[in-house]
Formats: sequence, C-alpha cells, structure tokens
Amino acid sequence: MLKPKVELWKAQLAAVVLTLLAFAFTMLVLGPIQAGRHPLLVFLLASALSAAYGGLIAGLVSTLLGVLLTAYLYGPGGSLLIVDPQDQIRIVLLASLGIVGPTHMDYPGTISAV
Repeated sequence: MLKPKVELWKAQLAAVVLTLLAFAFTMLVLGPIQAGRHPLLVFLLASALSAAYGGLIAGLVSTLLGVLLTAYLYGPGGSLLIVDPQDQIRIVLLASLGIVGPTHMDYPGTISAV
C-alpha cells in the first residue's frame, strides 16, 4: 500500500471537509434543481479527491461519510433506512465505487484495460 504524502490526521480532516463541502453543494446549489434525484457523483468526486490527497484511508472515510449523509438525508423521516429500491441501488453504487476508486488509486496498474 502506498503511503500518503501527508499525515493521517490531515488526510482524514481533508476527507471530512471535502465530503461536507460536497454535501453543502448538493443542498444549496443542486437542491432546487435535483427534483428527487440524488447527485451521488458529487460525493464520488469528493471521495476521489480525498483518496488522491490522502490515500486509501482518506478515500474510504470520505466514502463512508458520503454514504451516511446521503442515506440520512434521503431516508424517510431522517433515518438511515432506505426503503425505495432505486435509492438502495444508488447507495450501493456510491459505496462500491467509493471503495474501488481509492483502492485503484492506491494500487495503480492492478486493473488493466482489455
């Protein structure tokens, strides 16, 4: 595993800040125009930037926080329970892409294009 270029606490702080900025962006800027859609791409971008800056741990922290914020925000009554199957698929995609992305950034060349 590649070592991050920054200290662990700085990488995790950056991951949390980037994810909270992504959350604020989705609420304030995209909120009026999303009309029931969940802009998970913004959280994936935060996860990728966190992983690029702080390595695998920071990317996973950002992914976990993004999944929890998305589930809490779009769950019924502010709970973490997601009832709608489409929302469940979106959350699973966010989590799986958020895990695969930072892992691939940490181990470049392990997934080859055919």
